[in-house]
Amino acid sequence: MSQATTPPLFHWPIRWGLPLLACALVCGLLEGVMRLADGNAFPQLDIFEARSGQLRLRAHADARMRRPDGGIYTLRTGEAGLRLPKGHDLLVVGDSQVLGYGVEDSESFPALLGAFNAGVPAHGIADALEHAAALIPALHPEAILLVVNQANDWDEGMKPALERYV
Repeated sequence: MSQATTPPLFHWPIRWGLPLLACALVCGLLEGVMRLADGNAFPQLDIFEARSGQLRLRAHADARMRRPDGGIYTLRTGEAGLRLPKGHDLLVVGDSQVLGYGVEDSESFPALLGAFNAGVPAHGIADALEHAAALIPALHPEAILLVVNQANDWDEGMKPALERYV
């Protein structure tokens, strides 16, 4: 005697679709709550682009970032992908310390000097020199200051950032 099987209450698309939809809704809700909690600040800088074979900051971009102490700061770039405010006479090129990670636009040391801020996180010596060479014709600086902290970025050396980061 064969046993009769009861047909499933819901067919497979519903049995799989409803839990997946519920997970997507919960993830979306949690993302919204986290953005409210952190003032819509992102934990990492996401305004990079590959330009002329080099890693640069996008022009006319902004990013809200969270400091380690929980404070939020905004990083803005102008038409050349340089951090605002716009400088004059002196061009400062280098890595994240030139850019001013963790401080407002007007608090970075190039801004305090009244200089152009051409800092790009992850830039090594070769990147910074090439960046400076590309900016000289447009900015006509009287002087250039190269600042790269090799002590915390040994791998940056002379290998371009685009070869180190994909």
